[in-house]
Amino acid sequence: MDKGTTVLDVLRVLAKNHGEKFRDYVFDPQTKAPRSYLQFLVNEESVSSMNGLSTALPDNSTLAIIPPVGGG
Repeated sequence: MDKGTTVLDVLRVLAKNHGEKFRDYVFDPQTKAPRSYLQFLVNEESVSSMNGLSTALPDNSTLAIIPPVGGG
């Protein structure tokens, strides 16, 4: 990826490369926005504590997509 590539940029590339099932899991088909119940981490830190989906990915970083977790 190029310098300045954001989390949203990566999600769009992944959706394009991995097809409809991945795209519909990550993106709401109506709003085209990433689903609010998913957590996105860059190097084990939530993007919500950074610049959200506009967070730029440093070289050699790891992006994790975490599904909702429930328990009791």
